[in-house]
Amino acid sequence: MEKSHSTRVRVLNAQGVVLADLVGGGLRSQDPTSGHDAVLEFYIRPTASSSVYLAGNYSAPLTSPDDWCDTWFLRDLETTRIQVLEREDLDGGESWKLVRTTAEDPSQNAWQMIAPVSQEVPVFLGDSFAYSVVHLRAAEVMSASTEDPRFGQVTDVFRIGIDEDVLELVFGAPAGENRRYGIVRGLPFLYAVAQHDVDQLRQSIRKMQVLDED
Repeated sequence: MEKSHSTRVRVLNAQGVVLADLVGGGLRSQDPTSGHDAVLEFYIRPTASSSVYLAGNYSAPLTSPDDWCDTWFLRDLETTRIQVLEREDLDGGESWKLVRTTAEDPSQNAWQMIAPVSQEVPVFLGDSFAYSVVHLRAAEVMSASTEDPRFGQVTDVFRIGIDEDVLELVFGAPAGENRRYGIVRGLPFLYAVAQHDVDQLRQSIRKMQVLDED
């Protein structure tokens, strides 16, 4: 069993007690011309042992974080549940905060900028932000640690008020391939998010005012 093809699997209970610790290797090779039925067996061994076994009921685990983590942060969320959209720009002077204003007639709902100035914002602009937030997803899970030094310095913090809760998206340094590092406060992962998707959120105050004048 080649070491490069092996995967260590540790199974723990809710208290952190190790229930199983093994190394799973490759699939047993077979001669397809032998005429025998194929047998699905993997080489495995207990991590602390040198004995290797063949197991017919072993399933090789997925090894990419992308396969285990949902990279869509707000899957299936109704955009109407988003009440607040806020950008804290730590890399410039483009911090702003929008709140949804509600009326008896839902068709009269609107968005209001309350910082850095107070002004009405076109409904389509606020709704467009809400849509971008709901459909934001990571391009890749880069690390199982938000302390990964690749994240660099914080450039933007986006706070999304959903009903009575707040979700914080934090973006840092460029991640290469036209992507940017990001984390979600409360989740232990470092993500890479497409720069285009980040730019959809990093709207300037001036652009909002220009749209407002149109």
